[in-house]
Amino acid sequence: MHLLEKEPDSRYQTADGLVYDLGRLRNADRRAPALRVGEHDFPLRLPPPSRLVGRHVEVTALQVAFEQAVVWSGPFPRHSLEMADPLWTQK
Repeated sequence: MHLLEKEPDSRYQTADGLVYDLGRLRNADRRAPALRVGEHDFPLRLPPPSRLVGRHVEVTALQVAFEQAVVWSGPFPRHSLEMADPLWTQK
């Protein structure tokens, strides 16, 4: 199930870790206790977290803006363009 984890950080990070675990499973005695997978799976570099931590305000603002954009059916408001680009009025 380690290959099918929904969260990317919980999956195998390297092919070497997978190959190591498959070799252990192939050579394991069926009566032996369950093996822990991923013990020798070390990423080559430190990956960034897949979740934003400590960014609740920013994530909420993005979610609200996205929901407003999905619901919005009219033309893009001109004043928003002017706020985003001060040179817009000169174009």
